[in-house]
Parts: sequence; C-alpha cells; structure tokens
Amino acid sequence: MQIENLSLDELAELRKEALVARSREFSPSGFLAFFELLHNIPIHKHGVRWAHEVFEAHEKGLGYLNKAHRESAKSTFAKFFMAFFIGHHPEKSSMIVRINDDVAGETTQAIANIIEYDPRWKRVFPHVVPDKDVAWGAKGYEVKRTDMEGRTEAEKYEAWRQIRTSGLVDPTFVGYGWNSGSIIGSRINGVALIDDIHDTKNTSSARQLKAVKKWHGETFDPCIQEGAFEIWNYTPWLENDLYASQESSGTYMLSSTPVMYEASKDEPGAEMWPEDPMIPLSGKYYVRYLPEFWPWEKLSKKYKRGADDDDSGGHINFARMFLLDLETAKGLDLKSEWIRKYPADQIDSSWPVFMGVDYASTMDKIRDKDRDYFALAIGRALPGGGIVITDGIKKKVSKAEAIKIVLSYWGMYPTTQMIGVENIGKGEEFYNDLLLSVDMVGRIPPLVPIKHGRRSKGDRFENWLAPRCETGRIWFSNVPTPFLTSFYNEWLTYPNAKHDDTIDAVYMCAWTAEGKLARKDPGTGTVKRKRSFNPYASVME
Repeated sequence: MQIENLSLDELAELRKEALVARSREFSPSGFLAFFELLHNIPIHKHGVRWAHEVFEAHEKGLGYLNKAHRESAKSTFAKFFMAFFIGHHPEKSSMIVRINDDVAGETTQAIANIIEYDPRWKRVFPHVVPDKDVAWGAKGYEVKRTDMEGRTEAEKYEAWRQIRTSGLVDPTFVGYGWNSGSIIGSRINGVALIDDIHDTKNTSSARQLKAVKKWHGETFDPCIQEGAFEIWNYTPWLENDLYASQESSGTYMLSSTPVMYEASKDEPGAEMWPEDPMIPLSGKYYVRYLPEFWPWEKLSKKYKRGADDDDSGGHINFARMFLLDLETAKGLDLKSEWIRKYPADQIDSSWPVFMGVDYASTMDKIRDKDRDYFALAIGRALPGGGIVITDGIKKKVSKAEAIKIVLSYWGMYPTTQMIGVENIGKGEEFYNDLLLSVDMVGRIPPLVPIKHGRRSKGDRFENWLAPRCETGRIWFSNVPTPFLTSFYNEWLTYPNAKHDDTIDAVYMCAWTAEGKLARKDPGTGTVKRKRSFNPYASVME
C-alpha cells in the first residue's frame, strides 16, 4: 500500500486505526491516543504533561494534584482518563466527587454515554459493555467483560461476576457531591477523582472550611484503597483551603498550570499585556502557557467580566482563577489578615448601633452605569471595646430612595445612637435633606456630619481605618452578607478596585462611633468609658 496514493479519508481512517491500536496500551501515550480518538483533536501540550505526570505519580505511590486555571480542559482531561481507565480495568471501582450531585451526575452520564453509544469506544474496548442488570443510572454504573472463558454466555458472565465482586460491591463508577452521605463506606480501588469541590459557599467562613476538611479526613479519604489512582482537579481558593492542606502533606505530586506568569522583557515567549486603565495587571510582560488559546483580548475580557458592577473582585478572581496566585488575591495595600471575624451568634441585638453613610450622586444613574453606589454600613458597639460591622447595603438609588433607606434602617435598629453622613460635596446636600426628614412618628434622625478636610481616601483607609482593623478595634461579622462580601472584595483590591463605596461606609460608621465606645486602659487592661457619652444608656433604661 502506497501512502501517497491514499485519499484524505483513507489517511484519516489509517490514523484512527493507529490511535485505536495505541489506545489499547495502558500508558501515557495510550491515553493520549484515546483522548485524540474520542475528542477528534489532540489535547494541548500541558495535557500531554498531565498524562505523563498522572502515571508517574501513581508509580511513586503518590496522589496527583492538578492545579490548573479555569478553562484549561482539566475536567475534560479527567473525564476521558476515567473512561480510559474503565476500559482497561473494568473490574475496579471508581468515584467522581464534585461540588454537588448534579454536576457529578453530568460527568458520570457523559462517561456512560461514551461506553454505551460511542463507536470509537467499541473499536478500542469491544468486550467492555454496560451491565444494566446490575446498575446503570444515577446510583452508579456497572460494566462487564464479554470475553471471559466459558462454554455459554451464562458461564462467561458468572466468571466475570466472580472477578468483579471479589471483595467489592461498589459500582464500576459513580459520582457524588462532596457532602453526599452516600460516600460513607465506599471502597475505591480504581480512580478517585476530586474535581473542583471548593466554591464561595464552603470557603466563606472558618466553620464551613473546617466542614470540608473534616469531610475529607473522616469520610472520603478512608474510601481510597491502596493502589488507586487519586487525581485532584482544582483552582485554589484560600491559602488554608483543603487543596492547600493536600499540597503540604507530602503525599502528592503537584502540577501547576496558570494561564500565564509574569516575566522579564527578555525571557523567551514574553509579551507585554497591552496597557488598559481598567486592568492593573496590564502593561507588564508575561509568558502565556497557550497564547494561541489565550489572546490578550480574551484575557482582558475575562478580567473585566470578573469585576462586574456589583462586585469589585475582578483583581481577586483573575489572580486566583487564572494566575493561581493567592498572594495577589490577599490584597495590595489593605491586607486580608487585618479583617477580624466576630461570631455572629455572639452578637447581641441589644448592643448600641452606629451607622455610616457614603452618599453617591444619582442624577445620572441610568446614563452613567459606572458611577459610585450609595452605601450604608451598620455596626454594633462591643461591650469590651470596639465595634463589629454586622451588615449594610450597597445600591444604586435616587436621592429620595437613599433618604428612605436611611430612615428605614434607623427604624429597623431601635438601639441606633448616631448615623454618620459625609458632609462634603454632594454629601452635604444629602445631609441637609436628611435633616429635614422625619420618620413615621415625627422624629429627626440622629445625624452626625463628617467632614474630612483635605484628608484623602488613601489616608482615611490606610492610616485610620486599617490600623483599627489590624489591632482589633473594628471587627466584622463572620456571616458573609452581600454587603460584607462586597466590602471584602473592595478591601482586597484597593487601590485598584472599580469602587470603594463600602469601605467608605465602614469608615463613616467607625468614625462616627470613635470616642463614643468603651475602650481598654493600656496600663491595666480594664474597661473605661467616656463620661460624656454612654452608648449603652438607651438600652439600659
């Protein structure tokens, strides 16, 4: 057969035959052939590296941590590896764990469809087929081999079941959400795949983070049997999340694939991210891992979409999800470790309340979508000294709506002592209008005007607010309300945040309460109170 005489279709079929033959090898090259055969295109160069690393880690008796940026195809890689493994080792039991049962079920359903319907699978593994009489659905999938020795089909099947059930009753493969009770007691001797199980909810407090770690140590890790492939796919969330714990354990091979890394101008492959005033990371040189997949226009769009109008977290999101960089996500000038969390269940509703208002002019709220927000922060005085910020509101509203919000929140918190309002620029006009407002019973709100003089925001935030947070004078509730979440994002991205309205509101709140709160004598540690004002007086009458 002369290659040059073959048609394009014949050449394509010849390549498929070569891929089928190579796929029958349980090796990195066998998997890469299998991936190309079923996906119609080869995996990118980092997927080639991942394939070799998975096998290398297993040979060394280690698990494999695949820390890779979003849209890197790490989940696609894992899905096809699971299918490849099942074809070669149908006698084993494997499990996929994802953020919830639904997405885990989507992955297992995709693998099941390959096994049941894909003609390319049938060419590689013609004797591995669904065993629907045992299990083929959401509670797990079972396969069988049809090439066992035996005179009849019944004898072949009996020989297979003896192999399949020797010590294990778990399905060939199954998928669960990380907190599913069905995981308890399972036994995994095939592939244990953990795919992006952290999210905003289970990393938003120390209690929730502890629950994920406890689940891993008490429920999931005991399920993994000696000799199983253990693969983790993830992007990092926190420096103390479950992924970080696994990285520091010394029992895994770690692979890291950010979308790019900062480099010197002269480094091979380095290019400058075209300058964009909305992207603080631009104007510097980077080496992109896959520049053909990630042109600068696409990266810029990803960054900007991460910083939507209601959240200033673009800098954090991009650093974490695409650069795999938690140091950048910690904050530039205002550090994450300065934010002290106070247990919400220990906050008493009788404690005196102080509020701070950052007013934004709303004349052009439709025409100018990037203008600042109206923000109001709520804090309660701590009996031992200081204040805890419990909640607030951040919203684009008209002046009339803003006045109603202030009066409404004042009514919602009967122990309110003072409401601090910025009294410069447009804030002065808003303050004067509030002075003329009354609530439903004719009371005038307890307003305090705040004038900063020539003090800049940098001075207010970095030299006044930050030290009080750092030293425990200002605390924050550990319940992640929308207002507090927005505050954390603005805090960590300052001074590059698109907005800083919630920081301003917290500053106004803390400034209003300053000098009116209990304080500790530095010499004795005893609590002293300012005689001119007792914030607890109104709640003790």
